Amino acid sequence: MDKNVKKRVIFIFKLVVTVLLLFYLFHTKGVNLKKSVEILARSNYIYFFLSLFLLLFGQFICSYRWKVILKAMDIDISLFRLFQFYLIGMFFSLFLPSIVGGDFVKIFYVKEESGKPISYIIASIYLERATGFFFLILYGIFGALMYKINITSKEIPLLSNFGIREIDIVYIPIFFLLLFVLVNIVVFTSGLYNIAIKMLNRLNLKKFSEKISILHDATRIFRNKPSVLIVPLVISAINIFFVSVENYLIGIGIGIKASFYAYMIIISLMSTVVMLPISINGIGLRENIFVVLFSLIGVDPNSSFSLSLISFLVVVLSALPGGVVYSLLKTKPVPEEI
Repeated sequence: MDKNVKKRVIFIFKLVVTVLLLFYLFHTKGVNLKKSVEILARSNYIYFFLSLFLLLFGQFICSYRWKVILKAMDIDISLFRLFQFYLIGMFFSLFLPSIVGGDFVKIFYVKEESGKPISYIIASIYLERATGFFFLILYGIFGALMYKINITSKEIPLLSNFGIREIDIVYIPIFFLLLFVLVNIVVFTSGLYNIAIKMLNRLNLKKFSEKISILHDATRIFRNKPSVLIVPLVISAINIFFVSVENYLIGIGIGIKASFYAYMIIISLMSTVVMLPISINGIGLRENIFVVLFSLIGVDPNSSFSLSLISFLVVVLSALPGGVVYSLLKTKPVPEEI
């Protein structure tokens, strides 16, 4: 299939899924758009601006996290320049999702700036994402341990197929953590890596085996010097905490009264699910997760829907500077492939 045709098919698929998810939300979860707008109209916008400031600061410290990882790979680019690339990547991810992804943009510019092998730059993106995801899950587990939430087969019908009526929500991030650990054991250890590559090749999944091979080879330095990852891990811990605070502040502005621990687990699960590339920018997935999970702690669906709208709007606003940077600075146009 032609690449352009394939991209259009993927975009149409995501668009259909997005529409269906929103249709499901409005027709089954009691969300009333008019009431949600009324809630937003009487909200305290100061908290929204504080949330936006935290998000932008979080992007800046994540740029420093990326710099530390790249430095360990002998790729030395200024923090300010990497922050520019980070902003441009955010802009492309949100406003041009069907053309070029944000990570692709960052890979392209670092390759142009450094001249280093693309495998190392891909590995830097992976490690940056991995350290963030690790703490995203840890915060979710901690929040679920501090604030008990049970999910029934009503929220997840699949549970009834296993004869389960109710389950503690903590088991969901624990499951994600186990998967995360397994994937990274394969990437970072030679024994399981060799077994995984052989299995993938036998299953004719060569694209996956090639990606794992790239990561395995490029992350060799971190296997030999794991202490290099201490600073990125600390920054990730701070950034993910900020993500929870951002949404907590938005909730306060809207008038939602809920425990900060509840935000930790809900934001963790929402952020994890939204990573699934099945809708446009996670629209539909985000709103359903917010409404369903916040309803478990007694939050009105219209309030939690308003929270999801403002949370996404704050992300959109934080991405706009990337468009300005891309337009004004001396940056090469991003190709569709490297």
